[in-house]
Amino acid sequence: MNAYAKAIAVALLFYSFSFLSSCSADKTQDEVYVGAPQIYHEVEDEILLLINQHRISKNLVPLKKLELAKEQASNHCSHMLEANEVCHHFFGERERELKNNDAIAVGENVAFGFHTAEGVVNAWLKSNSHRRNIEGDFTASGISAIKDAEGNFYYTHIFVKEEN
Repeated sequence: MNAYAKAIAVALLFYSFSFLSSCSADKTQDEVYVGAPQIYHEVEDEILLLINQHRISKNLVPLKKLELAKEQASNHCSHMLEANEVCHHFFGERERELKNNDAIAVGENVAFGFHTAEGVVNAWLKSNSHRRNIEGDFTASGISAIKDAEGNFYYTHIFVKEEN
């Protein structure tokens, strides 16, 4: 290999490595949540946007993203997908984990089959129990949406009130 080819090879290696690691403290949209492996969907941000718009219209504080709640929501969506069932199984465990990490109240909404953020949020708002969580005294949340093989979403939205 001549000197020119070696220089190109080193440059390509360095160039490739720079895309695989980052020292930046800035978070990109994909890095907002960390923890368990997750399937990220844009619909999650759309859901939070719609819910926060609704909360603001009711003079309620908008919810911020909470990484641990996102992790718990993602784990629960994976469980529902594997069980092929919309449920609140193991909610107590999710609640306990969040309360062990500064939460003082926890709520949860789940859903299946809606193909848009607007569809799932409208359905939740039409349900008294789901709307109570959306309009509840919460400060943060974590949302997960996972598609099944047929392209249907399982949704989990966990609401958290954090200690001040």
